[in-house]
Amino acid sequence: MRTFTLKLAIATSLLCVASFAQAQTTFNITGTITPGTCSISVNSGNPINVGTFNAASFTGTYQSGFITPVNIAYSGCSQGMQSITFKFTGTADKTTGGNVSYWDSGLPGAPFELRDTSSTGAVLLPSGANTIVISNPGTSGTRPLTAQFHQTGSLTKTGAGSATVTLGVTYL
Repeated sequence: MRTFTLKLAIATSLLCVASFAQAQTTFNITGTITPGTCSISVNSGNPINVGTFNAASFTGTYQSGFITPVNIAYSGCSQGMQSITFKFTGTADKTTGGNVSYWDSGLPGAPFELRDTSSTGAVLLPSGANTIVISNPGTSGTRPLTAQFHQTGSLTKTGAGSATVTLGVTYL
């Protein structure tokens, strides 16, 4: 009986060892963190019209006096977004020696001025050299700007002026 008990114990031990056999494998973990995004709208999609003015008003360094609001709205922003950066680019005034501060309107001497209405009141350059950064924007908001004619030289042409502004947006 002792032999049987000993054989049973050895057989049970072997089964236990077999049940603790080990194997290993490897696997990869991947992921991507992207900045959030927002929906962006300029003037609710409406064109920006700075108004109609008599050419006789343009007698020197003249600002049209009628400052048109331009609102950049952002909404549906991802939670926890750190910042939104707006960069404006287009064609600089080329009628008075390429004045880089103003946007070419196609009317010599009367380009458009685009201005940030924050505490700095900075003129927004067509080169994209200056940007607007909104820190901790939350999920929605509005950034007001203004637009107007800004005389830089003799007015030699009348008619409708226009400029194309490209708004680049980056998120962090």
